[in-house]
Amino acid sequence: MFKYCVLSLLIFFGALTHHVWAMEEAFMFEVESHSGDAIIPHIPLLEEWVKRDYIHYPYLWVPTTSDCGLDLFVKEERALVTIVKQQGKVVGIAAGISFDSALLENYFQEPLSKLAKERGFDPSQILYMSFFLTAPERRNDPLLVQAIYNTYVKFAGNLGKTKISYWADMSSNEHHPLKPDKLVPVEPWGEVIHGFRSMKIQL
Repeated sequence: MFKYCVLSLLIFFGALTHHVWAMEEAFMFEVESHSGDAIIPHIPLLEEWVKRDYIHYPYLWVPTTSDCGLDLFVKEERALVTIVKQQGKVVGIAAGISFDSALLENYFQEPLSKLAKERGFDPSQILYMSFFLTAPERRNDPLLVQAIYNTYVKFAGNLGKTKISYWADMSSNEHHPLKPDKLVPVEPWGEVIHGFRSMKIQL
C-alpha cells in the first residue's frame, strides 16, 4: 500500500501452524471475519484506523480514501477482513488477500505474480496481509496478535495456501525529525511474529 516497500514472507514448514501463547486467555476477544459485501459497513472504521496509524514514522503516509484500497477486499472473493473486539470495543483489525489477485496487482500497478515467480515463489500459495493493526493501548499485545494471526493461518489453509506475506516500509530515514526516541511498530511483524524472510520484491 506504499510506494516503497519490500514484501516478506513466512514459509510454513508442512501444514500451516497456529501460534499459541495462552489460548485460554485468547477467548476474551470477539473475532469477527467478513468477506464480500459484508465488509462494506465496516469500511469507515477500517479507513479511520489506516489513516490514524500509518501517518506515523516510518510510514508518514496520509492516504486518500482511494489510496486505502479497501474496495479490493469487497471485490476479491479470496479476501478476508477481521475486526477484533474486547468488551464491545474494537482493539484490532486486519485484512488478507490472495497474493495472485488481479485486483491486488492492479492496485500496486506491478506484476506481483511475475515478480514472485522470477524469485522462485509460487504466488498462488501466498496470502498477502495488507494491514495488521492493534489499538494504541493494546499495541502488539501478544494475545491479541495471536487471535488475529491464527484467523489468517486458518483462512490461508482453507484457500490451500502455505505462506503468508506482508509489506515493510523501506524508505525510512534514521535521522528523520519525526522519528520517535522509542519506536513502537504499528504492526507485529518482527516484533511479536518472527521467522519471515524477504521475497526481494521492491516496489
